[in-house]
Amino acid sequence: MTDRQVTVSGPARPATPARPETCDAATRAALEHIDGQAVRAVADGRPERTRTSYAQDWASWSKFCAETGVPLLALTSGTLVMFVEWLWTQPGAKPGTGGRGRGGENMPDEQRVLCA
Repeated sequence: MTDRQVTVSGPARPATPARPETCDAATRAALEHIDGQAVRAVADGRPERTRTSYAQDWASWSKFCAETGVPLLALTSGTLVMFVEWLWTQPGAKPGTGGRGRGGENMPDEQRVLCA
């Protein structure tokens, strides 16, 4: 093998994130503080329609998890694809739009292509 050759052993898998309950007390306290700030930011700084949409999205994810046995916080590329496939089977759901308008109307053309 020359200096320019590289050995590739297959796709890299990201490390499994630590679950909050496995962290020490100080880390859990910091995470709870961050969560509280996030809840306040959404409640204080998002329009009602956005908060309603977030709640509907969470309800869909929760229903998917309950029906499929996927743990609620097990978000991986595989569970995301599985969720989108599941959405296609739901009455009135529009995967890819979150059941809402596509948005992106105010994006530059080069970004809009990525969202289409």
